[in-house]
Amino acid sequence: LKKRLHARIFSVVMGYALDSSAFHILAVVGTIAFAVSGVLIAYRENFSFFGALVLSALPAVGGGALRDILFDRHPIGVMSNPLYLYLVGATVLAGFCIISAISLRRSKSKGETAFPKKRRFLTMANIQETCDAAGMAAFTVSGLATAIAVGAEPLWLWGPIAAMLSAAGGCILRDIVRQAGKVGTLKDEFYAEIPLLWGLAFSLFLLTRPSVLAPEEVGIAIVVTVVGAFLTRMAAVFFGL
Repeated sequence: LKKRLHARIFSVVMGYALDSSAFHILAVVGTIAFAVSGVLIAYRENFSFFGALVLSALPAVGGGALRDILFDRHPIGVMSNPLYLYLVGATVLAGFCIISAISLRRSKSKGETAFPKKRRFLTMANIQETCDAAGMAAFTVSGLATAIAVGAEPLWLWGPIAAMLSAAGGCILRDIVRQAGKVGTLKDEFYAEIPLLWGLAFSLFLLTRPSVLAPEEVGIAIVVTVVGAFLTRMAAVFFGL
C-alpha cells in the first residue's frame, strides 16, 4: 500500500514538474537570489571577487550538493547541469559592477549617500535578507521534489530534511566560511527551521491526499509553500525572532 501511495504521489508531482516550467523557474530564481545575497555579503564584509563567488555559490548550489550526496544521487545536480554555476558567475559579475557604480556615485556626491538616511528600508542588509528568503523559499520545494524523485521513505521525514538541506544547507556552509565558530543559522536565527516546517507541511499534504491528488492541487501547494516560507522568514527578520 505504501509503495502504491508513493507511486501515485511520484507520478502526479513529477508529471507536474515535467509538464510545466515551475520547478525550473523556482531553481533559477532561487539560484539568482542566493547569488545576489552572497554578493551583498561579500561587499559588506570586504571579500574579494573570488570570495564573492564562493559566498554566492555555496548557498546556490551547496545545499543541493549536500542533499544529493545524502540521497546518493549520481551525478550531483550541479555537475549534470552547469547552468546554475553560470548564473552564479553572471550574477556576481553584474553585482560587482552595479555596486561599484553605486559606490562611485556616492563618492562623488560630496557626503550624500546613494540612499536617504532617514527611514531607509532599501539597505544592503534588508536586500540581502529578502534575497535569502526568496532563495530559501524556492529551494524548499525543489528539495522536497528531489526526495520524492529518489523514492525516499517515509516522505514525512525525508521530505522536510531534503527541503531543509536544499534551502538552508548552503547558507550554513556560507556562514562557516564567513566566520568560523559563529554560525547564525545554527545558533540564534530562526532560519533552517522554516524550510523544515514548510517541507513537513507540504509532505503531509501530499500524504493525506494521494488518491485524489491532481496537478492543479500540486501547483497551488507549491505557491502556498513558496509564499509561506518567504513570508515566514521575512516575519522572523522583521520581528527579530
